[in-house]
Amino acid sequence: MEPLNYQQTSKIFNPWFIFSFLPVLAVTIFLIWEGYTKHDSIDIICGILTFIISGGVLLLLLLQKMTLIIGPEGIFYNYYPSIRKYRKVGWSEISTIQIVTYNPIKDFGGWGQKVSKKYGKGYTTKGNKGLWIQSATGESVLLTIINPEEVRQQINRFKPGL
Repeated sequence: MEPLNYQQTSKIFNPWFIFSFLPVLAVTIFLIWEGYTKHDSIDIICGILTFIISGGVLLLLLLQKMTLIIGPEGIFYNYYPSIRKYRKVGWSEISTIQIVTYNPIKDFGGWGQKVSKKYGKGYTTKGNKGLWIQSATGESVLLTIINPEEVRQQINRFKPGL
């Protein structure tokens, strides 16, 4: 017997995020060292603030993940940490649903929680495959998917003919 709901989770994190932090760390160490040797508290404060802000951005990138659940009631998704509660799109609300190949840079200006003229709201992590949902009210959302064939099977399982 198949499980009732299908769930997938994808993260925005890539190892190059940590490598992109290394130049910032080098500048931070330089600022703090210069401030210490010259007894300049402004350089020390700037170095510490640079480290805190860039570390916060890196932490935010490490924490971001999107969870997609397809079940008999509809499609649920969240984009942690900015969307903590699941948002629901009921099967009766969906007018069109497609699995599409999109260009994250061209269509959304990168990965993350973005807006596109073509797709509407987008919650993208890694990859270029997405589930594009258009509601009867005209709203649309694109959600990154990892396994397009599995998602297609699950959609047909719960809502044949879409």
